[in-house]
This record gives sequence, C-alpha cells and structure tokens, in this order.
Amino acid sequence: MKFKKILCVFGVLIFIFLFSENCKAFVKNDKKLIILLMDSFTLDDIINSDEPNLQYILKNGYLGLMNTRSSGYSTREKSYVTLGAGRRAESVRDSANGFNIWEKLDYQLMKDVYFTRTGKSVKKGEIVNININLLKQINEKGDYGAVPGSLGEILNKSGIKIAVMGNGDVFDEKHREITSVFMNVNGVVEKGIVDKSLLIKDNHYPTGYRMDYEKVLNYIQKWKTHFHIIALQITDLYRLERTKEYLNSKQHLKYKRDVLNELDDFLYKIKSIYADEEYALMLIVPFPSMEANEKGEKLTPVVLYIKDNFNGVLTSPTTRRDGIITNTDFLPWVLRFFGIYKKFSGDIIPVKKQDHLKFITDLSEKIAKIHRYRSPVIKNYIILQIFVVFILILGMLFFQKIPGSLASVLIQLCIFIMCVPISILILPIIGYYSLYNTIGLLLIITLIIVGMINILNKGLTHDLYLSISFICMVTVSILIIDLFTGANLIKNSLLGYCPVIGARFYGIGNEYCGILIGSTIVGMTILKHKTKIPVSIEILMFLTVVAMIALPFWGANFGGTITAVSAFFYVLIKENKNRFTPIDVVKLLVGLVAFIFLTGYIDYFILKGYTHFGRFISKLFNKDVSVVSDIIFRKVSMNIRLLKWTIWSQVLLTFLVFLVFIAFKPMGILNCIFKTNPFMKIAFASVLLADIIGMMVNDSGVVMSATTSIYMIMTLCILILEKKNFEVHKS
Repeated sequence: MKFKKILCVFGVLIFIFLFSENCKAFVKNDKKLIILLMDSFTLDDIINSDEPNLQYILKNGYLGLMNTRSSGYSTREKSYVTLGAGRRAESVRDSANGFNIWEKLDYQLMKDVYFTRTGKSVKKGEIVNININLLKQINEKGDYGAVPGSLGEILNKSGIKIAVMGNGDVFDEKHREITSVFMNVNGVVEKGIVDKSLLIKDNHYPTGYRMDYEKVLNYIQKWKTHFHIIALQITDLYRLERTKEYLNSKQHLKYKRDVLNELDDFLYKIKSIYADEEYALMLIVPFPSMEANEKGEKLTPVVLYIKDNFNGVLTSPTTRRDGIITNTDFLPWVLRFFGIYKKFSGDIIPVKKQDHLKFITDLSEKIAKIHRYRSPVIKNYIILQIFVVFILILGMLFFQKIPGSLASVLIQLCIFIMCVPISILILPIIGYYSLYNTIGLLLIITLIIVGMINILNKGLTHDLYLSISFICMVTVSILIIDLFTGANLIKNSLLGYCPVIGARFYGIGNEYCGILIGSTIVGMTILKHKTKIPVSIEILMFLTVVAMIALPFWGANFGGTITAVSAFFYVLIKENKNRFTPIDVVKLLVGLVAFIFLTGYIDYFILKGYTHFGRFISKLFNKDVSVVSDIIFRKVSMNIRLLKWTIWSQVLLTFLVFLVFIAFKPMGILNCIFKTNPFMKIAFASVLLADIIGMMVNDSGVVMSATTSIYMIMTLCILILEKKNFEVHKS
C-alpha cells in the first residue's frame, strides 16, 4: 500500500513536471486587446468627426502619428506585413492576403491549395495565406531580414490566442491583409472570418457591399472569452476611396459620414461588451489614404485607449519624438502588453500631455509642410550651387579675365550659398507658412546674414579668409548648441531628416553632419593659420564636434563619426608634418577603434541600445553575425540608388568636374592658391578624404559627401574670383 502511494505521488510529480515543461512558454494573462486596422482613414476624419464615442476615445486615450515606411518602395500590402514582422518588410500583389479554408481557388478548396503548397494540414476555423512561401522568399532577399508572421508566431508559442476579421474585397480584388499581421510563420491564423460573409449587399452603397457590423459584434461576443486578441480590418472607407472618382463631392461626403457613424456605433457596443474586462483598444491606420497623400500627410494616425488610464501622445525609442512612432514599434508593443519580452527594437510608449489633440494636429501640419517644401527648397539651393560653378568654369574656359562687377556678384553668391544652411537651420524658430512665404523668409534671413558678413569684412577683419572662417564657425556653433539642447532645430529643418522618409528621427542627419564636418575643417584651418590660435584650442574644437556627432544622446551618427575622426586627424597630422606615414595610419585606426569602443560602450551598456549602433552591438553579442553583411549590402545598395535619383549626386558630380577642371585650366591656378596659402591645401585634402570615407560608411554617403564639399568648393571659387584673371599661373 505504501509502495502504491509512493508510486502515485511519483507519477503525479512526473505529470506536473512534463506539463510544466510543455507549458513553460505560455503566458497566463487575462488582458484583452481589440485592434481596429482602419484602411483609408485620415487624421482629419478622426479628430474632426462629430461622432461622440470616437471623440470620447480620442479625448481619453493616446494619439500618435505613425511612419508606415516598408522595405523599398512603400505600399499598402508591405505596411501590413511590416506590422506583423516587426521589421520593414517586402510584399507583392496578393502575398499578404488570407482565406478561410472553405473558400475556393479554381474549384479547389483553400485548405487543399495550402496543403499542396506547404505540405501542412489545417484545422477547422483557421485562416491561411496560400502565398506564404512566396512572401518568405522575397523577404529573405530584402534589405532588412524581415520574417513575415513573427508576431503571430511568438503570440502562438506564448499561449496568446488570436482571432481576426475583415474583408476589403473591391472590384474583384482580394483585400484581407489583416492576415499578414497576425499569422504565424506558416501563414496561419488560429481563428477568423475574412470571406464575403462579413459583408452586407447594399445596392445603394458604392461597390454594392458594406461591412456587416452586427455579424462582427456577434462574433466578438462569442469569441471574447476565449481570445486575448480580436482584430478587425475596417474597410468601408477603403471601398469608398476606390470609387471616389465616380462620385460627386456631395455623395462622397454623405457616404463618408455614414461610414463614420456606423464605426461610432460599433465603438459604443465594443465598450459595452468589454465593460467588465481589463482591455485596451487600438485604432491604427496601416497606410496613408489617397486624400492624405495629396495633402502630404503621409504619417497615419494611431489611437490607443486603455481603460481607466490617462490621455496624451504616443512616442517610441525608435523615434525619440513625442507624437511619432513607426510601424515596426507595433510588434514589440503588442508583445509587451501581454508581458512577453523578445529582442525586437522599438516599442510604443504612452506619454501624458495636455491638449494632446492640438499638439498632434499642429505636429501633423508642420511635418506635412516640411515634407512638401523640402524638395523645392533643396533643389533650388543645389541649382544655385551648380549655376555658380558652371558660370565660373565657362569664364575660365573662354576668357582670360573677368569683369570686377561680375566677380563681385559671383563672390556674393558664393557667400550666400555658404550662409543658406544657417538660414534653413534657424527658419523653424519663425515657422513655416505657404511655400512662397517660406522661400521669401529664407531669402530675407540669408541676405541679412550675408550683409552682416560684408560689414564684418569691410569694417573689422579686412580679410576675406577670416570672413569665410566666420561663416563656417557660426554654422558650427549653432549646430553644436542645437545638438546639445536636443536637435530641435535640425529635426524641424528642411535640411534635416524627414519623419515621413523615416531614415532617421533623432540626432544629426547626413545633410547637417556633412555641413558640420566641412565647415569645421575649413573654418578651423583658416582660423588656426590666420590668428595663430594654439593647437590645443583646435584639438578641443575637433573633439567637441566629434562628440556631438558620435554620442548617442546627441548626434548618434556612427558613419559621421568615422568620417569626422579621419578628416580631423588628417588635418592635425598635416599641420605638423609634411608626410602622412604608415605610423600615422596606425594611429588613426587606433583612434577610430577607441572612439567606436567608447560610443558603443555608452550606447549598449549605459543607454541599453539607445541607437541603431547600440542595437547592432546587441545583435553581435547575440551571435547574429549576418547583421554585418546586411548593413554592408544596405549601405552599398542605398548609395547606388541615391547616385541614380538624388539631386545631391548632381551637385557632387559638378564639384568633381570643377576640381578636375581647375587642376589643369587655368594652368597652375590651384597650385598657386595652395602655394600662397598652404593651409588651404590641407583643408582641401581633408575635405576630399571626408568625402571618400563619408561615401563608404554611410547609408546616404552621397548626401554627406555633397554637403561636406560645399564650404571648400565655394571657398575655392571665391579665391579664384578674387584674382579677377584666369591667365596662366606659375607654381
């Protein structure tokens, strides 16, 4: 008897052990999450609607703007796949769709199509992506190593149950992209309805179908106890958008109001169904509508309502900007909501802020203006640079002398070009208005600065070199102050990084990084040799600039750090020695490694992966060596793409043609400048080195190389024009 008891206890212990081993990955959680993926909604639709329940959620929830960028050229389908992958993903037509297993493809049941393509069986009630193999293959070749279905896979393994609904089919096109957000890596969602049974036939509605909210609510009522996540793709506004060209404005507005009214009633019933639950409700627009695109409002609204919580805005460690998140932040936030912590960069963080609706409205308007104005302003700025250099080349090619008046005008244009980055940087303090008013303000600010430079030159310095140095050092000083105080001017500047493009959200971008490096080299080299400042002051300035570019809480630009350290080290060596020896190369490499180590230590160990570089180190520590080849491939492919289409490549090519030209005609003019002022040769070589290294180590190295060159090229133009003759110069 005693033996039987012992055997029984032993058996129970084995059962408990085995059961706990099998269930150890499961998360015990009573939280509920309702996610509404709202196709074609705009911020204006949400904020300025008169719907009471939508307004209640807005006023008592958190609001943010989401960057929807995906891998390569962004599309609606890619944005959905990105949400479920946690990384910028690829997709092609129909590869993001899902089907109920009872639907048919050419008379063959979808469950049989799926089995034929994957060799895997499916269960009753599941949704399948029959193109999952294609989706995996194109992402394996993508730039970001996205794994479609990552969110669903992790949630499934953690015991979090998911149900999805949604059908946006229109004009014989299938639109069930919600599947790609919540499927596992095999392309399966545990439960859901995505076929046309969710639609009501309505002959008085565009496309003849609209969503059956009553049926949806019945499913939610039925499933809410068993499923942690219930997600719904709201598609009526998308269908309306696809038929907009066939409707007059009055009818379009009427149907839009009907859609918003039905949604509002649905939200009221959702709150009633979950009244006794601990839940969160997220309204997320995966991709900007055509209407938003036309206005330049490419960041989409996201609303997060957490029961019994405060209100405010959403932010993220990816962006470090109040009110802005990215689609790659969605996956880690959903995991964290259920207490699952995996190594994905990003998160969505609610931040309390008064008058959050006005804050987001103003932010959206400002970002849209910056995005719209950025291209025309920068294009005209670059055209002006090309024009000045081209006129000078023509003058040297066909004339031996240049009239004094024309030389003076061109010199003033060169000074104007060097002052524009300062004007663009301080323009956000005044604000953005219409495009023409903004350009007018920019011209006025720049002309004022040019006037001050001329007064300084004639009244105090009487030295054009010192005036050039003054422009450079003022630029450097303003940039350092701005970086030290949070880069508030850079992030709102037309020459800064754009949240819509999403290449960078904080620190210093490649445009201003190049400007900072180029102006520091030219400004400090001239200052050192004209005023005989101690070398210690020069070293201190170089170290300050490098720190501002490198450190995670300021510039956070790793490629810029390597570029700056290399260029500044070259200046210091050449000022004290005639030759750059192999020992100097070793010293440079040691200095670079030391600075990289210091930056990496601060980023990874102190700030816990605060920047891209910190997350890169994290992946290396986790033996993800493939990240190195991924980064190299991405940098090379990005620079090749930029060389093809960015206007910065045109100005860089113009500068290169100019340098080649003045090296040979007028014969000896470049050597004459360098012989008269040897320090200019040092500055020239240093900028050239920065251009080469900047091109090699940055994603958009073309941009950095072009902006680094501006101050050196314009200085050379001024020095050539100051001579007023293009006759042969003997070295």
